[in-house]
Amino acid sequence: MTSKLICSSGLISAMLSLALQQAVLSADPPASPAGKTPTKIPGSSGRVDESRWKQLEAMMGRKINRKPHNLEPIKVTGEIIDIWCFMSETMGPGRGEKHKACATACGHGGMPLGIVEEKTGNVYVAAKSPEPYKGCNEMLLPYVAQKVTLEGFVARKGGCQVLRVQKVIPVK
Repeated sequence: MTSKLICSSGLISAMLSLALQQAVLSADPPASPAGKTPTKIPGSSGRVDESRWKQLEAMMGRKINRKPHNLEPIKVTGEIIDIWCFMSETMGPGRGEKHKACATACGHGGMPLGIVEEKTGNVYVAAKSPEPYKGCNEMLLPYVAQKVTLEGFVARKGGCQVLRVQKVIPVK
């Protein structure tokens, strides 16, 4: 019973934290106080003024890296895939027109989508959309098994490449 209570309070804490973050980092924050310039969030259309950064840091109990040093702009051209089937090859090669129905079902089910770069074969996980707290599946599902160019930002760490997708451009 104790472990369930700890888990439940941890879940409640996480939910409250997320709700507070969403309140603090809204897409359209109010105007900054006179004389203060809002901070641009890298790869985002949202801006957060200094008081909001301080609120968020106080809520989280730590300083926030406002300008992530491991983000860089990128354009990647290749095929949209569902990451699990492609990487595990559970359903064959996990790409192409023959795999489109499966990849679409996986994407609708919440499996992460990504892109296989045409020239290099590198795989990028499409983890973030331009909107706060939102993944990419909704914007990528119409392009599963198709060739596109994704524009955005990449973060690389521990052998993983993760995209914050700003724009999807179909390739004819």
